[in-house]
Amino acid sequence: MNNRNDSISEWNITTHIGSLSFNILIDSAFFNYSSQQYSEWHRHATFEFHFITEGSGILYVDNMQYDIVPDSFYLIGAGVYHMQKRLVSIPLHRYSCKFEFEMCNSASNDYPEEEIKNFVYILSNTRYFYSKNLKCIKHIIYEIQSELKQKAVGYYTKVQHLLSLLFIGIMREIAMEAKHEFIMQPPEIHWENRIGIIENFFELNYNYKATSQELCELLHISGSQLNRILKEKYNMTFKQKHMETQIEYVKEMLINTNIPIREIAEKTGYTSEGNFTAFIKHALGVSPKAFRKQSKLTLNNSQANSIDNNYT
Repeated sequence: MNNRNDSISEWNITTHIGSLSFNILIDSAFFNYSSQQYSEWHRHATFEFHFITEGSGILYVDNMQYDIVPDSFYLIGAGVYHMQKRLVSIPLHRYSCKFEFEMCNSASNDYPEEEIKNFVYILSNTRYFYSKNLKCIKHIIYEIQSELKQKAVGYYTKVQHLLSLLFIGIMREIAMEAKHEFIMQPPEIHWENRIGIIENFFELNYNYKATSQELCELLHISGSQLNRILKEKYNMTFKQKHMETQIEYVKEMLINTNIPIREIAEKTGYTSEGNFTAFIKHALGVSPKAFRKQSKLTLNNSQANSIDNNYT
């Protein structure tokens, strides 16, 4: 364990399982974290764990979505886009940490080689994993938190040991899930997967600068092939489909968040709020400000009618 920084309550902890070395970043999010109503699609250069203790929501990753409930946890692989959305007024309370791993020749070699291979296989091939069985590792998390807070004699060494147990517990849970039928990195892109890749591309690249060439490179197809697929599946061109995705993203932000319109414009790739407003007004018939006002008024009226109906 090393590089501890008391001023920001952050630890960079290194622990080993045989020749497998884990570098774990633990900060305040590992002790108490309440998420906002809506997170954007994002990814990290490292793996990340999230442990849910309270609240409910939805996890979006790849083409899947999962109900986030108390006593669940999920692992997101490095570079995998994902998004969380809170469903009710109760905030999502979760603990989280990030980590990366590597093989270390200088580490202990007294572990069975087959066991280390299994661990590497699981970590290398898991894009994401979701489980409602937090109870299998919850006690380890709480003990790590307690050790880091109390700092009793020998707590560094004990936390290293507990983190090793935590990783083993999570990898065991992944391995037990349908006998290794977890989400794996495909060795190659098959035709039947291309529609999913296309859907993901538009969802994740709503910014103004996305190009058809980038999508062609992902699919390993030509521009004419892409045009045929988009025409057959959506009856749209690349530009039309991209614009539709942008509009849906903007509508979601205007309805479900209080993010300033200027920031939404920037997130959509517009450097000028005026150009962004003109784009939305052309697409929706009203300005972003007017659309937000109308949508929230409609939502409030709907909720009021629902309450009235419950009392009749």
